[in-house]
Amino acid sequence: MRVRLRKIDYAVMGVCLAAAIGMLLYYLINKNNLPTEVPMQYSFTGKIRATGSRGNLLTFPLLLLFAVPGLAVVSMFPSMWNIPFAKVTEENVGRVSACIRNMLDIMTIVMTAVFTTIFICQARGTNAPAFILPLMLVIFLVDIIFWGIRTSKNA
Repeated sequence: MRVRLRKIDYAVMGVCLAAAIGMLLYYLINKNNLPTEVPMQYSFTGKIRATGSRGNLLTFPLLLLFAVPGLAVVSMFPSMWNIPFAKVTEENVGRVSACIRNMLDIMTIVMTAVFTTIFICQARGTNAPAFILPLMLVIFLVDIIFWGIRTSKNA
């Protein structure tokens, strides 16, 4: 069974891909002005733990260029999902898929925001904000719990 993408799905994908393209353009335009050694690994508190070459800055934009369309494709095929808290049937596939797709959209936006923040910190050679990883984890958990409850009620 295939579900069509909604306007909001296209909007989320567009914003996230625009962020990835923006990071790529920033890298290409400022390649010679970037430090030769950039932060590559941060501790849980955002402190720099390891450095690498500036070519490693391409990691996050390239990940986004593949992950965002990949998540959109996965969201179109509910039969690929493993939903332990709801049984997907012909009658409830629309309601369940809407909940799961909303969850995926929020995760895509958060992932893009975190990747963009870390990319900016890497390009500047600065520490990452100390709250970025805990905040991302909390948002992901709340997102999963909230949409899991909504999905089980809509099933």
